[in-house]
Amino acid sequence: MSSTLIQVEAEGRDVLGKQVGARRRAGLIPANIVSKGKPSRPIEIPLPRLVKVLSQVGYTQALELVVGKDKITALVTEVTFAPAQDTPQHVVFSEVKQGERASVSVPLVLSGEAPGEKRGLIILQTTHQLEVTAPALRVPEQLDVDISGLEEAGDAVRIGDLQLPDEVETGADEQTPIVKLERSRSQISQESAEETDETEGEGEAGAEEAESSDESAAAEGEEA
Repeated sequence: MSSTLIQVEAEGRDVLGKQVGARRRAGLIPANIVSKGKPSRPIEIPLPRLVKVLSQVGYTQALELVVGKDKITALVTEVTFAPAQDTPQHVVFSEVKQGERASVSVPLVLSGEAPGEKRGLIILQTTHQLEVTAPALRVPEQLDVDISGLEEAGDAVRIGDLQLPDEVETGADEQTPIVKLERSRSQISQESAEETDETEGEGEAGAEEAESSDESAAAEGEEA
């Protein structure tokens, strides 16, 4: 988390509706600033500038929008992209103030090495984001998930195992798995083949015992 907010200059926007498309084609991306108790404020930002700042702050870091003489601290809360493209088409910023808390989805990033992976087990991450509430100006960029304790198939790290920073909370189910170790397909196939061989071996042994019993019974009958 950076103590210095990234600044991005924006222009007020009075163009609405279908005319926005022409501005977008000219490289000016429409956006809105949402503030509590105030009307949404339309702005526009040049595409290269917007792409750069989005890569820097993502959805977790506050930035400072400079619109004329106004400076507004905000979080990115929504980005609309063109279909099948990475080009932003519209952005929503939510104004935040010192002391406020915000609900944000924070990336979960694996850290460390799982001993079980060295034995051919597969690491499967099933949860990649965690919804947290945190001070709006101090949202963690990511949450590290330590996998160094994963040794056997079935071992898992769950949400309740995370060490959250001070003042960061989540309402997610603590039993929800984030990452777990599983057997690879080749291991499962090998184990299945071994079980089949054992079953066939037991069947052959049983058949041999049955034949031996039949032969003994026949011999006893002849003697009688």
